[in-house]
Order: sequence, then C-alpha cells, then structure tokens
Amino acid sequence: MGKSKFLNGTVLDGSSSGPGLAGATVQIAGKTATTGSAGTFSITEIPAGTHQLTISKPGYATQTTADLVVAKDQSELVTYLAPAPPFTFSGFVLEGTFLGPGCLGATVAIDGMHTVTGSQGEFRIAGIPTGSYTLTIHKPGYLPQTVTGFVINGNVLGLVFFIHTAAPIYYAMEGTVRSTSGPLLEGAQVNVGDKTCLTNSAGAYRISGLLADKYPVGVSKAGYGMQVNTKYPVNCDQQGVLFLLSPSPPCTLCGTVHEEGLSGPGLAGATVAVAGLSATTGSAGDFCIAGLATGSCTLTISKRGFLTQNIPGFVIGGDQGGLQFALTPLLPVSCTMAGTVRSSGGQALGGAQVRIASKTATTAQDGSFSISGIPAGSYELLVTGSGYRAQDFPSWFAGCDRGGLQFSLTPDAPYTMSGKVLDRYPIGPGCVGAKVEIAGQAVTTNGTGDFIMAGVPAGSFTLTISKPGYLTQTSSGHLVNGDQSGLVFVLATAAPIYYSMDGMVYAAGRYPLQGAQVDIAGQAARTDSNGLFHVAGIESGVYALGVAMTGYGTLTQTRYPVNSDQSWLEFKLAPSPPYDLAGKVLAGSAGGPGCAGATLSLGGVSASSDSAGNFTLRGVAAGRYTLSVYKPGFVTQTIANYVVGGNQSGLAFVLSAAPPLSMSGKVLSGSMAGAPLAGALVSCAGQSVVTSRAGTYRLTGITPGSYVLVISKTGYVTMINTLWVINSDLTGAVFFLVPA
Repeated sequence: MGKSKFLNGTVLDGSSSGPGLAGATVQIAGKTATTGSAGTFSITEIPAGTHQLTISKPGYATQTTADLVVAKDQSELVTYLAPAPPFTFSGFVLEGTFLGPGCLGATVAIDGMHTVTGSQGEFRIAGIPTGSYTLTIHKPGYLPQTVTGFVINGNVLGLVFFIHTAAPIYYAMEGTVRSTSGPLLEGAQVNVGDKTCLTNSAGAYRISGLLADKYPVGVSKAGYGMQVNTKYPVNCDQQGVLFLLSPSPPCTLCGTVHEEGLSGPGLAGATVAVAGLSATTGSAGDFCIAGLATGSCTLTISKRGFLTQNIPGFVIGGDQGGLQFALTPLLPVSCTMAGTVRSSGGQALGGAQVRIASKTATTAQDGSFSISGIPAGSYELLVTGSGYRAQDFPSWFAGCDRGGLQFSLTPDAPYTMSGKVLDRYPIGPGCVGAKVEIAGQAVTTNGTGDFIMAGVPAGSFTLTISKPGYLTQTSSGHLVNGDQSGLVFVLATAAPIYYSMDGMVYAAGRYPLQGAQVDIAGQAARTDSNGLFHVAGIESGVYALGVAMTGYGTLTQTRYPVNSDQSWLEFKLAPSPPYDLAGKVLAGSAGGPGCAGATLSLGGVSASSDSAGNFTLRGVAAGRYTLSVYKPGFVTQTIANYVVGGNQSGLAFVLSAAPPLSMSGKVLSGSMAGAPLAGALVSCAGQSVVTSRAGTYRLTGITPGSYVLVISKTGYVTMINTLWVINSDLTGAVFFLVPA
C-alpha cells in the first residue's frame, strides 16, 4: 500500500482567478480540513491509493472528484467553488392526509427563512442557497413536523406535507377472506398501507390504527391470485369487508444471474431459491423454476465466494421471464494479477508498463509481469509500450487473484497534436508565444495562439503549457493514442489587475435613487440612500453595462470599456409605466405544440398558459428580473437579468421534457452513525436494487414525480415513505434501518 501522503492546496472563490475561499470543507479518505482565510488547506496521513475528494461550502456548488489518485505528496492542488444560485421551495400543507383540507396559518421554516400558509395551505419561500437544512412545519394545536437533512439543490416545487391535530383519530378495518369456490381461507395475508395481518381459522382479519387516507391494499395467499386496490379509502371504522381470492395455476420463474452488476457476465453455479423450490444457474447464468404457487415470499440468490442476495416480499402472481439479478464477489483484502504483454504480431514486449491502482509493473524480456497488493475494487488499467498504441480499460475489476492475463499492443506511427492556447478567458484572444511541451518535444504558439506538433509517440505523458507572466498549466497522464486536433488551453495571468467604478444613479431633478442596480462584468452593486454605488473587481475589457430599478426605464450600454478606475459617473433613469408581456410556451421545440398549464413568473407577477400555450403577464414594472417558466415533468427554464422596458409581444419559450433522473446514496444499520448495511432492498418508481457491501445503491431512469419509497431487509423494520418526491438527480440520500 505504501506510506501515507499529504495533500496541500488552495480553494478559490468563483473561478480559477478568484480570491481564496475561507471556510470550505475538504474531505478525502475519511479526513477533513477547513480552508483558512486565504483558502489554503493541508491534510496529512492520507493512505496511498485512489480516493474520492469532496470540496463544499454552504452557498456554493459542491465539487466531487470520484477517483483522485494519491501516489505521492501533493502540495500545489488549486481548484475553485462556483456560487450556487438561490432556489425556490413551494408546496402545500394539508391537515391530516391527502383527503384533508389545506392548513391555513401553518408556519413553514427553513434556513432562517419562514412563511405562513395561505387559505389553501399553499406556501412559497424564495432565495434559498443550495445545502442541507432542517425543515420545520408547526401550528398551535397541531403536532409539529421536523425534517432533518432536507436537501435543496434546485427549485423544489409542489411538495405536500401533512400535520396532524394533537389527538389524531384512528380507524379499524375488519372482515373475512374467502375462496371464489366458497371456503373461508386461513393464513391469507391482508396488507393495508404498512400494516399486515393473517386471517385466522375462520378466515377473519382485523387491522387497526389507520388514519383517514387512501391506502394501497393487497390480499394474498399461496396458491391463489392476489387482489390489489391501490387507493382504498379509509375515513371511518369498517366491518364485514370481504375479499375473494381465485385459485391460481402453478407459475414459472426464469431469468439470469450476473457477476458484479447486471452488465457483467452470466454467473454459472449460483443457486436461486424461492418458496421451497430451487434451481442452479447454467453456464450462461440462466435458470428456471417451475411449479410455484402464487404469493409473497423471500427470493434468495447465493453462491460460494459471493455476497448472498435476499429479496423479501417477492411477489409471484404469474409466469415471469427475463428476470435479472447480480451477485457481488466477496472481496479479499488485496489481490495479485499476472500475465504477458505481446505485440499484435505475437512478439513478447519487454519494457512495457502495466498500471493499476497507483501500482506499476514493467514487463521482462519475455513480456511477463506481476503486480501484487492490489486493494479489491474497480480501477483504470493502462497498458503502454514505447511506439505502441496504449490499451486502456477504464473499469477493470480486481476482486481476486488472476493469472495468465494476455494483453496485445498494436504498433503505431507517431501522432500529431494541434489546437489553440487562449489568453485568460475561454472566449479570450489567442495567447501568442506560449510554449507547449510533451514527450520531450516543444512548440511555440503563433500570432493567433495556434500550435501544431508532429511526431508525438503513443503513450501517457505530462503536458505543459507556459509563458512568462502567466500561470503554468500542467496535465499529468495526458494519453496519446491517435491524432488530436481542436485542443484548447487557457492561460491565466499570474497577477490580474482589477479596476473599480464609482458614481450616482438619479431621477429627474437629480433626485437620488436608492436600490438601483448597476451590473457589469459579472459584478453587481445597489445604490445607497444617496444614490451612490461602488463596483470593484473589474478586469480590463469591454463589457455590457446595465443600470435598472423597478418602476424606471433600464439604461443599457452593450460595449462599455474599462481600462482604469472610474469615479463620479452619473446615470439618469426615467420613470416608466407598467407593461404587458405576451407570447406562447411551446413543448419540445420551437416548432412544437403549445404547452398548456405552464406557469410564468417575474417581478411578483405570474400567469399560466392556456390550452394553446398562450400567456399574458400584465402590469409588470420596468426593471431587471429573473423570469421562470415551469411545468411539472418539464425542465424549468430560468432567465436571469431579464429586462422589461416596454410592452413585449410574440415572446416564445420552449420547455423540454425532463430527462430521466437518478437517485443514489447509502443505507446504514441502526442510526445515521451506524455501519453500512449490505443486502438491503431499495424500491422506488417501479425499480429495485440491492445495496452493495458498502451499503451503497443507485437507481436510474426515474421520471420526475412523487413515488412510494420502500427500504427493507430481513431482520430489520421496513421503512416506507409514501410521498417521496424526485424532481432532480438525487445523490447522497442516506437512510437507516432499525433492527426488528
């Protein structure tokens, strides 16, 4: 594994040329540091290897590097965090359940901000920075509701919360279960929401402790078809409720068991067991089990040397084919890999390099190599040889000792690299006279910043771009295995010079305007009670200048030059009447159909599009606003600094269908400080996945919406969330199960 290493660096504010960012949290390999006043940090005793590096601070977008290789001491890591935009959080608070009325006068509080619900229970809080917060909802005479770890990383709209009176009312439901042929059924399972009971010898059941709501109801028994009602209403005590089950014929289950993920190869010799019957997978991992009675039971997949997978509550309601399961190998502490590297013509290659998990081996004259002490896991495997095309395996799984590996490298001619070096900005001018170096060769950029370098051999090298007076840019492990063109690099000046602007904004009669906003070069300032403003941190350049205030016309200059400090500037704004904005919201594309029911809002004014997608926003004061166009199931369109200076018509906004989302995180045992819980079943949005040895899970392809989230494992109390809202990619969602 090697000795421990240290990592020193700097976190900047906003960009690679920004000031140091104090108070940022840097985490790697279980160790944490907080940046000082200059943005610097230092972490020692980091085990050599590949780790996840996470840098975060409230109000900034978290930066995560999944596979940072720590193979030596590092003292010059420089990165930056971009400010996260504030978001809006809205929804409804209902009394008791979905059937309850809106709760008027409830207080909703998050991140030091709060609001009181309206007559329909509606609420809206804007300007919340990204982060994890404690959300509270309370009202006198009601039980307060607290949600810890509530994540805001985008606009969260349309959520529904419930609060109950201090003395909630519970109802009971009882009756019998019979076969359609007449006899009463003993041992039938009746599920109402998260409550379950079995019928007695007289076929009778009783479930109590139900709040008024609509519940999913399921009635099942081995050998009978299941009866399901997804929205069974309960708002009073119910007696004599009869369920009839029909005898069902035996069923067959067929599918495939894979090794290490559903995309892995078929796993032969695995045992699949369910309802007292079992089958062993064939050479391709395939299996079939016939003669199964309908019902709910535990499905088990196992094989020696692999982590057993248990799926409780597996429902058999008919023949099922194409089932897909995966078993994860039990990981040793470390493993060894050995083999041979040859040319594509079969000749042994001495001096080739094989690299994996920060370890490197050089082949002997007969092409053989061996690497030991590889921690179990998934890594990039790279095989290179001078004058040969590199062979790259981005996700090579090291789970056990492997010998006899064969790698073949194809001889390759030298390659050509070409591109451009830009001066300070991605849209800046070409950087003349910059030096580009790789593999012992060097060229200098021409008068437009372009370069071309021929004769670069195949391999992995350190690429360096430098110029006096600029910060040198170095990229280690730059892979060359073909011609490369269109490369773009940006060099920042070593010490940028910033300028400032001072002045006054006033109305007719030189009346000073307080609260007017001056925008230039990504910087903004508001005028004080004397109409005075100060904008600092502007680099030399030509920018768009905007001066605006609600109720006044906007002053705009598209090419305003800044090349020195400027003072005593004066900008005059004229009052303006309210205006109307009209247009159409389209679905999918500019030529798509009208999008009905979309909500448009800016400056406190909102409107909804009609059945043809048409809308009109009336009475909007002149000024600069954030315009948003929103509809559930579509990607919200937000336009910052939208200028209103007169009536506008013929506007067109396009909403695209929201892409499938993903949800990932970890399941723990006992508490949020518990150990990772392997083998737990996470089910949401019609998908299910079993947690890994590290307790992690990932669900993909989720359509934005509200779902029932269920997390279960034998020996633990099942967790059910009946209103789990997913409207953006959700990462780091951590849950815990309590032992039964």
